[in-house]
This record gives sequence, C-alpha cells and structure tokens, in this order.
Amino acid sequence: MQSIGILARKGGAGQNTLTLHWAVKAELQSTRWITVIDMDPQQTSVNWSTRTIGRSVGWPPALLVSHVVSLSCSL
Repeated sequence: MQSIGILARKGGAGQNTLTLHWAVKAELQSTRWITVIDMDPQQTSVNWSTRTIGRSVGWPPALLVSHVVSLSCSL
C-alpha cells in the first residue's frame, strides 16, 4: 500500500485541488482502489465528491472523513 500525504499550514494553498486531481487520475489509470481521507473541517473533498457522483466518467475515488480534535506542530 502506498500513501501520499499533502499538508500545509496555510489554508487556500490548493491541497484539496491537488489531492483530488491526483486521486482521480490514479483511479482512472489503476486497477487498485484509491481512497482520499478528508481531514479538512470544511470537508471540501466530501462536498466535491457529492457533487461529482453521476457526472464523471466513472466513480470518484472513495472518500473517508476524519475529524481532527487538535493538531499541534512545533518546528
């Protein structure tokens, strides 16, 4: 199993857009299941997936929602 994480401290940097583009491309080119885990409190990926079902050339990648209680990082 291969995992790719896209993280940024700043909102609006394109994390969801990049993630969804990669996931859809991988889904179209692969025989494996692709899953996106949405940790965004705004659930941007979930909203996109809901709007996309039935309009795309196939199904969008599987989507899991994760709620982050607290996230702290010190560099």
